[in-house]
Amino acid sequence: MMISYQELVRTFLSLMEGYFEVVKVDRCFFNEQVQNPTLYPLIASIQKHCDKIIIEGIENREHMGLLREVGIWGLQGYLFKSVPFKNVDSLL
Repeated sequence: MMISYQELVRTFLSLMEGYFEVVKVDRCFFNEQVQNPTLYPLIASIQKHCDKIIIEGIENREHMGLLREVGIWGLQGYLFKSVPFKNVDSLL
């Protein structure tokens, strides 16, 4: 999915102004960026404005461990059974 620069700026401004309760990182984005050393600084930057981040596309325990270490609130992928969103806090 491609978004325009203006949409990207609007999204980041909304994040910085506190409009988001949860940020979900798309599976495709995660898979493209997981080996990129800038992924974890990006996550840290998002966490400054929204402490609940869900990463989609977790398919191995190595990624799960790394993301837990950096304080990711929610993980979604084929390693996990589905649960209703309202029950996520009880799993942590």
